[in-house]
Amino acid sequence: MDLAEEAIQCFDRMYEFDCEPDAHAYNTILKIVLKKDLFVLAFSLYNVMLWSNSLPDDHRFTLLIGGFCKIGNFNAALEMLDDMSKRAVLPDVKTYTAIIYGLCQWKKVDEAFRLFNTMKENGCLPTLRCYNVLINGFRKNGRTDEALSLLSLLRIDGFALNLQSYCSLINSFIHAKRYSEAYVWYTKMFKRGIVPDVTLYAIMIRGLSEEGRVGEAAKMLDEMIGMGLVPDAYCYNALITSV
Repeated sequence: MDLAEEAIQCFDRMYEFDCEPDAHAYNTILKIVLKKDLFVLAFSLYNVMLWSNSLPDDHRFTLLIGGFCKIGNFNAALEMLDDMSKRAVLPDVKTYTAIIYGLCQWKKVDEAFRLFNTMKENGCLPTLRCYNVLINGFRKNGRTDEALSLLSLLRIDGFALNLQSYCSLINSFIHAKRYSEAYVWYTKMFKRGIVPDVTLYAIMIRGLSEEGRVGEAAKMLDEMIGMGLVPDAYCYNALITSV
């Protein structure tokens, strides 16, 4: 019912009635406070849980770690990751990805890559989402070639690029003004049967416009409309500003 404050008050009243919260009750209230971004309260609850010998489940651990990452407290996030292992709650790929994502968001992509390698060394295989997070992290930091170097690892692990992967790579080439390479990857994507969405068309239209290929950008806009996609303001602005 989205009554978080009332739920927290109800949880507090358990002690008034000498009712000891169990792991399920703690995990339920943790879910509520984390959903509301009440991280200080969440971390206090975590400490109370440890004191009462009631551990969070792996999902709640991941949410707590994500909370630390959201406020940029990566030392605490990594300590909690170690704490999971010490308490026999094995971190899974979602837990690692939460920290890798947070590190990338705070432009700590080298630390993110080190953790990615640690995850693999610990026998936890990455998912395609984990790869995409890291590729996007390198892309946002202008490190296109390092993003490309991940592709060989991605293939070794049995994955193929999806639409999000192509978006990150092509956007990286556009930002680096490597337009011809962006277009090569765009055509590769089509050959592999992956249909672009509005976001990818907007990226390509911007790239072609910046390179002075306004006619091709306009054709791409027509192609996009012909596929039943609705251009957003970003697509039109890319063309307008290049004229």
